[in-house]
Amino acid sequence: MFSEFGFKQYLDIILIAKYRYALTRLRTSSHRLAIETGRWTKPHSTPRFERKCQLCNTLEDEFHFMLECPLYRDVRVKYIRKYYVNCEVVIYFDRCVCVMCTDGQCCLMYIENKL
Repeated sequence: MFSEFGFKQYLDIILIAKYRYALTRLRTSSHRLAIETGRWTKPHSTPRFERKCQLCNTLEDEFHFMLECPLYRDVRVKYIRKYYVNCEVVIYFDRCVCVMCTDGQCCLMYIENKL
């Protein structure tokens, strides 16, 4: 997803700090989805397959959060183009990569390389 680490220009257009922080945390995996919090359990981390969404009882990762979970359907409809949610050419996690790309051409190039 990232070609380089550093400040991304799209962050300048997000004027509300808490939204900018939330997006940055999602992109850097420093969020509180089960896929991450399961690593923090003591004395042993929760096995990956047990890090489930409490609503859906499926793996709660970034993909599930952004494109599948019914709890966030209204947010998806408002902020994510329908193409990414329903795209049949780009499968599973590849759709998540396309949604998170910061370069306008990233998704198109990614799809062309996969075909």
